[in-house]
Amino acid sequence: MAMNAPALEIIKLWPSVFLEKDLPGYEAPTQRLIALAESHPGDGVFAIDDPCVVWLKSQVAHAVAAYLHETGNVSAPQWGARARFETQNFGDYRGLANQPGADLAGMVVLRWPSQRSNPGGRDDGLPGTVSFYDPRVAMNMNAIKRDPYHDYHRHVKPRAGLLLMWPAYVSYFMHPNQSQQAAVRVAFDVQLHARAASV
Repeated sequence: MAMNAPALEIIKLWPSVFLEKDLPGYEAPTQRLIALAESHPGDGVFAIDDPCVVWLKSQVAHAVAAYLHETGNVSAPQWGARARFETQNFGDYRGLANQPGADLAGMVVLRWPSQRSNPGGRDDGLPGTVSFYDPRVAMNMNAIKRDPYHDYHRHVKPRAGLLLMWPAYVSYFMHPNQSQQAAVRVAFDVQLHARAASV
């Protein structure tokens, strides 16, 4: 866990709610999940029979409950989730997109190596960072650079053991990994009022 990092933080940004949580005791489970990412690439993470996947599902369930409580749901609806391992090698990035067909999207960071700047390149590339963008297009058009009262994007530096969750309609971009070591995460999306089964 990062020094002085809150255990769970709810961030009200734009008309949206974001959740950040540093998972307790993440070291051993994330190491096992990294090994599973190598042997089970792709979708269906929650269907893997492994104690560390059970731990992961319980952490996501706790975060979903906290998120729904914060957004005014007195009783949590049934929900289901899909999860997949994602590996980001040197130079890889995830293009700007949101998560169609889901209500919430999120990730659990398993390994995020320290980043180096791009020698001879631009110094504003934010290597290894995830950027979220205000979904209100008109507000973005009105934004003024360095306006302290309106920021149309939010940058988060991932770290091992960090769980992020946000509305699935918000677009985000994973900046290129500038480390020779691969970054590994579990990406998931949540469907509310769905069958309780998760895969």
